Amino acid sequence: DNVVADDDDDDDDMYYENEEQLYYLIHWKKDLVSAEKLLNSKNLSNEQKLKLVHYENHWNYNALMRALYNDAPLSLIQRIAEIGGRKAVLLIDDHGSNIFHYACGYHSSFEVIKYVATVMEEFDVGIYEFVAISKFGSAFHLVCSNKSVTVDMIRYVENLLMNHDYGEVAIN
Repeated sequence: DNVVADDDDDDDDMYYENEEQLYYLIHWKKDLVSAEKLLNSKNLSNEQKLKLVHYENHWNYNALMRALYNDAPLSLIQRIAEIGGRKAVLLIDDHGSNIFHYACGYHSSFEVIKYVATVMEEFDVGIYEFVAISKFGSAFHLVCSNKSVTVDMIRYVENLLMNHDYGEVAIN
């Protein structure tokens, strides 16, 4: 009764076309399944995967921001962060938003918000990155407008911000 996945399925392997490919799949095509397949493809070198993850458009948006914006599954967000490391996680776009703002402000689940906060803490992100007031408000303001918002999500972000020196600035 055990079903074994066919690891030899060449249909799952994707090829590197250019450094914009992952961003294009996530942002323009909204094809999150193909985006995840691309990052897991055996045909891509680590260097090619880094180029895909580190690509930034002219507004400083990267694949991780677009994945959070487009409600990507946690597995894709984890894979992008794992490959991209500090450079992918710490990017701030032209509006002053970082990945925590993106996680809080759109459709992300509580699980995704907690993961992003954990990753930022692992990379020793300073207070500015957590409470920065972007063009769209602080992370607290954004989580309150999240389409999936729960009281637990609001309390989590509030506590996270209040545990830093300037949390009150971000909440008011």
